[in-house]
Amino acid sequence: MPSLSSSVWLLAALSVPGWTSASSVHQCEDNGEGQCRLEEQEKSPEWGEDEHSLLQKESSRGGARPVHLVSYPKILEHERRPSELIEDKSRIGNTTETGEVHRVFSQEALDAAYAIERLDWCNNDGTSTKMSLCTEMRNQHIPQYCGSCWAFGSLSALSDRIKIARNAVGPDIILSVQHVLNCISFGFGSCYGGMLSGVYAWMFQSSVYGGMAVAYEDAQPYMACSYDSSIGICKYADWKCNSMNIARTCDTFPAEGGTCRGLKYYPNATLKTYGTVYGRKAIMAEIKAHGPVACGIDAMYILNYTGGIIVDTPGDRVDHVISVTGWGMDKTTGFRYWWVRNSWGEYWGEMGWARVGFGNLLVEQECVWGEVASFTDRHNQQNRAFEDGSNVAADDTDCGIWCEQSKKEKREY
Repeated sequence: MPSLSSSVWLLAALSVPGWTSASSVHQCEDNGEGQCRLEEQEKSPEWGEDEHSLLQKESSRGGARPVHLVSYPKILEHERRPSELIEDKSRIGNTTETGEVHRVFSQEALDAAYAIERLDWCNNDGTSTKMSLCTEMRNQHIPQYCGSCWAFGSLSALSDRIKIARNAVGPDIILSVQHVLNCISFGFGSCYGGMLSGVYAWMFQSSVYGGMAVAYEDAQPYMACSYDSSIGICKYADWKCNSMNIARTCDTFPAEGGTCRGLKYYPNATLKTYGTVYGRKAIMAEIKAHGPVACGIDAMYILNYTGGIIVDTPGDRVDHVISVTGWGMDKTTGFRYWWVRNSWGEYWGEMGWARVGFGNLLVEQECVWGEVASFTDRHNQQNRAFEDGSNVAADDTDCGIWCEQSKKEKREY
């Protein structure tokens, strides 16, 4: 893992007289044709003193508190770690077969979204919504490392959209990443990387042909393992897509006659459709109209990120997936940025978040969104399970995981 100890920290304050910005920053502006052009904000020609002395003068007058702007030096190819994204094979067939659609926003809708200074479904700045309509922060790196960012980014954004649809009524619905890792179509994703739209493509197929899709987290907790992983705890169990690895329950200790059962019926969420969105204004319009999205990002530049607004770091290639819940603008500098929610735990970054300036780290290159078809809650739950799950047990779990037959199969796998 490359060291970014040489990161450059910049300070800026808009209220300092005689200048417009503490650094030059490249921003990607929509040219009206779905493409972007680079523009540069330069220091004012009136710049006469060094920025630190100006900031000290402003501070002594009780002026605005400086904000951190952070940029990173170029990372060389040999310093990069393996990507957590693989070539997208999910776009196979027509939209009727795959469920993918192209959502088009009017120019009026694009301009209206872009004109909004701050909009964040998680209410990070305390001004966007009356309450947070986002679900919990997550961590793909425990109980051990797994390159499952592609699943976390998509499912976090979709869980948020479910919460928005429920208007935050009831406990949050958290979708199971482990279920996806166990059952997603071969080649679409694993602990060794996945496709940006792979989760939504698989969810649509499961919804249409299976009637159910992703289980909730409490039925299949995250174990950071997939069918092709044998590191750490993964080698002690199988991760095939069966009822035990979709939704299960366990009643008591084996010594007391207890066992675990896979469930035939379980709370789940299904997908109606999904799509891709790219370009700043289109991403903003999608978030404004429907909720958070999952986006690619160049993660090499944020491995050692500890806070601030990332600028002057356009990125080289997408190798990681995060969710974007909205955008903001720093009052002291005028810089606009994306609210990026990562899946590296709350000890990373700004309590698990990063503020990525517009046009940086390739966030605007491609994002995906999902539209929920249905989700189970207290009002529509059917086939409710007993404590031991015996009344809704799946046909392939007659033995359970504690009997000798199951142990033998595990050893032979």
